[in-house]
Amino acid sequence: MRTSKISLWLLMLAASFALVLAGCSGSSSGGAVSQKQNGYALDITGKVVVPKNTGKTVGLAAATNTVSVYDASTGQKIGGPVNIVDGKFSGLTYTLTYTSTPIVYVADVTGGPLRYILPIDLSNPPAGLLSNNPISITINQDSTNTVKAVEAELGIVSGYLGDGTAKFPTTFNSVPFAFAQASNMVLKYGGMVLSYTTNGIALSGTVSNASLLP
Repeated sequence: MRTSKISLWLLMLAASFALVLAGCSGSSSGGAVSQKQNGYALDITGKVVVPKNTGKTVGLAAATNTVSVYDASTGQKIGGPVNIVDGKFSGLTYTLTYTSTPIVYVADVTGGPLRYILPIDLSNPPAGLLSNNPISITINQDSTNTVKAVEAELGIVSGYLGDGTAKFPTTFNSVPFAFAQASNMVLKYGGMVLSYTTNGIALSGTVSNASLLP
């Protein structure tokens, strides 16, 4: 009888341990943002849509079919490259050491790079909702046109955002160029902004989140 009770106790203990393990594995939500000791780690997936009429362009190096990410406030590369597989990319994780900055994704594809500019504001997360929402973007000709329109207004003529050197100016129209200005400029030309809502991290702008899913 004593042996049966011990066995039953061990079975209950093993079941409880299994539930704890399941809970731990379930807590990783696959969200876009997680807090690290040195800042915020971002993991945004997406797809790349190359124009159908794209062909080989004289003077361009062979495309690597990869995606990299750049900090538009410094011009520096902060993540990638990761491979584009069947028109999709994932695993492009990078760390931001500050809460607000414009980011540029660059897809190196045939016909020249396609780009996506994304101002990110992590300054006001709701309690307990830091990393609950996965985020996906689409890099295509429309997103590239948004970047080009922003560059034109900023007067960037040497290089382009996402080339490793070009960046947002520190002043614009004789006043300090703030993150809010960058966000408003991107939204004006049809782009999106990533920031917190009461439901967690989310994209907002002229394109619905649903249409961005790969």
